Amino acid sequence: ATRPIYIVRAVVEDAEVSVEETVSPIVAWGSFSDLYTRPAYHISTEISIYLHQEYHGQKLGSLLTRWMLTQAPSLGIHNVVALIFAHNQPSLGLFRKLGFEQWGYMPKVCDMEGFIADVVMLGKAVIADSNDQ
Repeated sequence: ATRPIYIVRAVVEDAEVSVEETVSPIVAWGSFSDLYTRPAYHISTEISIYLHQEYHGQKLGSLLTRWMLTQAPSLGIHNVVALIFAHNQPSLGLFRKLGFEQWGYMPKVCDMEGFIADVVMLGKAVIADSNDQ
């Protein structure tokens, strides 16, 4: 499925530079991508967000993720999954704070140039399951 990529640019406040001349740097981006390519999985997606290091700790990741979650149902998404390195405590904390729960744990599945990393799967339903009603 084709889904948008969300880009956040810095606000540039410089009285000597006109808006037309200003190219604000990208400070964050987020995307939804197919969790699995089989058509039956179309209701579930993987969320990815990335923040420029200078913008960590400013709640931008939380703001971007919350906004993306509000957009998900209009894209036909019922479930959002985040695949996060087990050693990435800030990302795990962010997603857990936003209501994501652990749906899986994959030990030693990623080779980060010699560092073998575990991956935590966190998930959140953004549309109530019609089978539960």
